[in-house]
Amino acid sequence: MKRLFLVIELLILVLLAEGQPNFSFDPTSRSAYEKITAFQFDEARKIIALAKSSDPDNNIPYWLDNNIDFLILLNSDDKKAYEALKENKKARIERLENGDKQSPYYRYCLADVYLQWAFCEGKFSEHLSAVADMRRAHNLFIENQKLYPDFPPNLVGLGVIHTLIGAIPEELQWIRKILGYKGSVDVGLDELRMAYQYSISKPEFNFLEQESLFFLSFLTVMLNTEKDKTTDFVDFYLKSKKSDGRNLEPLQAYSMARLLLFTGRNDDAIKIIRSYRKGQIPIYYLDYMLGTAYLNKLSDSCLIYYNQYLRSYKGNFYIKSTIQKMAWYYLLTGSETMYRQTLNRIASYPDSKSEPDQTAEKELKTGVAPNVLLLKARLLSDGGYYKLALKVMLSTRQDECCMDAKSSIEYSYRLGRIYEETARREVAIDQFKYTYTKGKEYPYYFAANSCIQIGKLYEEAGNYPEAEKWYQNCLDLNFTEYRKSLRYKAEFNLKRIRNRITQ
Repeated sequence: MKRLFLVIELLILVLLAEGQPNFSFDPTSRSAYEKITAFQFDEARKIIALAKSSDPDNNIPYWLDNNIDFLILLNSDDKKAYEALKENKKARIERLENGDKQSPYYRYCLADVYLQWAFCEGKFSEHLSAVADMRRAHNLFIENQKLYPDFPPNLVGLGVIHTLIGAIPEELQWIRKILGYKGSVDVGLDELRMAYQYSISKPEFNFLEQESLFFLSFLTVMLNTEKDKTTDFVDFYLKSKKSDGRNLEPLQAYSMARLLLFTGRNDDAIKIIRSYRKGQIPIYYLDYMLGTAYLNKLSDSCLIYYNQYLRSYKGNFYIKSTIQKMAWYYLLTGSETMYRQTLNRIASYPDSKSEPDQTAEKELKTGVAPNVLLLKARLLSDGGYYKLALKVMLSTRQDECCMDAKSSIEYSYRLGRIYEETARREVAIDQFKYTYTKGKEYPYYFAANSCIQIGKLYEEAGNYPEAEKWYQNCLDLNFTEYRKSLRYKAEFNLKRIRNRITQ
């Protein structure tokens, strides 16, 4: 009789196991993921539907569905699309929660869905929901890492969250303590690089490549950190792909172009964006980036891609900045009339939360055009054309080209940036200090960013007390231009340097 009951119990367990959703990242699911990252969403949906019908118990296709929604919403400002797609969230989470808890993909997929929605909710100003979902993602990734420490997919989510935790300003550290968060920017970015390494060394985890690359580029540029490591990583990435940057997938092209522009490799960024494989839906921001890269070369091709961005992108993000940059091109060519006419178009667009858009609107309201010589030097320097930028700066004496206070302050600031990028450290520091002295009573951003650049140069030299002093000097200034982003960078750098001083 006991044997009969044992047989019945085993049969029940087998039947329950057969009916429980599992997590099988099979070839069909991998094929769908490749279509998703190629922005071929309709093709991906067809493959996902096939995966669901051929293996109804597999949960991976439902995680893939969420990846599509995530990329659509990141690429759009469409509030209606956000509200419609958010209806899918609850059902997907419930489906994933009923999966096999013994699989390393169980907590990973749940955490990844929560992380993706946290980003989308933050973008569409649902900040409380974003914080709640970020916390859920954090706890699931931490738990999964403890249970499966050799499971590389954990590294992507942990890298993102640890980087964001490490970037929390000092005055908000109480939030970190209450929530029990631990992490640092250095650790987080290293985890993302490790995830990429696994993607090329272990074929079963090659799907991590584009996700790790995307988040690495996003966070590096946002935090304006680790330029040297970024340059090395870009070179390593292209070498590992055996590529000169042509014919990349959309996400690869977006990520690499951001990193190349960040490190002043303008021509390489142009090559990548112009040759990437187009998806079903374009990454609209690539047009903005390509326009900016051509503007950095002072080329009229910038107008083609800025106009394309205005035509194709239906949101508000960087629209005013695009118009401002088009106006700048006309100013550089000597047509102040076209500059004014173009800049006036800004007034017909709604307000934007992005600082570049707000700066563009301020330029329209003040009616003060940029100094042409300084603007030309700025753009060339942004593109990494430092010799040309310096030649422009030294072509005219400061007292001849910069009669007003703002231009005079900016002149020394621009020289400082060029000298910094060409490894003339002491000269750069002198120019930045001169900018700080002349500009600290004005609302412009030049003195504030000079403090940050001085701090970075001292930090690189190992002089942490001086670095700390200059980061604090930035926070003590009363300026208005780019205030939010520059104060954030100063606070982030100050926190890092104080950690190093106390070690």
